[in-house]
Amino acid sequence: MDRPTGTVWSGQGRGDRLVMQDKRITSDDVARLAGVSRSAVSRTFTPGASVSETTRNSVIAAARKLGYRPNALARSLTGQQSGLVAVVMAEFANPYESQVFYALTQALQKLDKVSMLVTPDESGDINNSLQLVGAYQVDSAIIAAGSLSLQATQICLTMGIPSVLMGRDDPFGKICSVQTDNRMAGRLAAEHLTACGARRPAYIGGRPDGQASQERKDGFFDSLRSQGVEPLGHCDNPDYSYQSGYQSALTLMQRRPDIDSLFCACDALAFGAMDAVRQQLGRKTPQDIQFVGADNVPMAEWPGYQLTTISQPVDLLAQAVMENLEIILTQGQAMARSRRVAPWLVSRATTKCG
Repeated sequence: MDRPTGTVWSGQGRGDRLVMQDKRITSDDVARLAGVSRSAVSRTFTPGASVSETTRNSVIAAARKLGYRPNALARSLTGQQSGLVAVVMAEFANPYESQVFYALTQALQKLDKVSMLVTPDESGDINNSLQLVGAYQVDSAIIAAGSLSLQATQICLTMGIPSVLMGRDDPFGKICSVQTDNRMAGRLAAEHLTACGARRPAYIGGRPDGQASQERKDGFFDSLRSQGVEPLGHCDNPDYSYQSGYQSALTLMQRRPDIDSLFCACDALAFGAMDAVRQQLGRKTPQDIQFVGADNVPMAEWPGYQLTTISQPVDLLAQAVMENLEIILTQGQAMARSRRVAPWLVSRATTKCG
């Protein structure tokens, strides 16, 4: 039987049946069932509050039986932490961002915290969205700055709440960041392509103000030149989307038809570039042109792509963010330290060594 809208089903049974409650279960209901005061219920669900083990067990048992969940937003109005963490990010046309958001959400839940997605509007303006951060009494923020413009990132840094940056350094040096070692990612791509026989490589990047994209290009070009290979050019884009990769590949190949390999700043760009080269130019991969992406999103393993890529350690990045977030909330912003996490190369069918 479907559960009627506007009702609450509790775990309290009569025989084998569930009892349908016609009202929201409150802390008063839990207190009555547990035989304790309302303040005892509040203390039970307040981290660090003093409450006896017997009382805690009684309250938790009653809460489970009634299906009660404490109101985090109401707690925040009394000066307690709400447990809400704003995750500020954009560029969801890039599947890597969804992967990051999932990893962050899972990691936050293990710490009994809840993520609240904050994203710019269609014009790229972040100001209106950031008003939610104050309205919902958010405790802290994770700013996925690699997916944001530099301007949007700088606006986020004015929020005045404990924050951790991902994918970009704080230009003011006040907020710690967690990033992949992007220069290493570029070096890994260059070393692999040259080992696979590439001699005329080029680079497809993301936004020109994107720190990760520019560092990957620098690491890629520096490594190539150290091996005596001169890159044939690069193409920046306004975003990290499939469409941008598609158009960039055609632009680069029109300028230099002799390009034999492409390193792309993310997998989404690489997917677009591969399809453009195969569909529009009739080139074969890896025989005519080799590809290396970055991120190692699940689509990279799909039979239609089998993309050689630089794997970003998403779970390790999320873990580093959580560690810094805990330090910031307990010891202060100044005690957190920026971290770079090493990536690795996953070789597949888009390079001749795969």
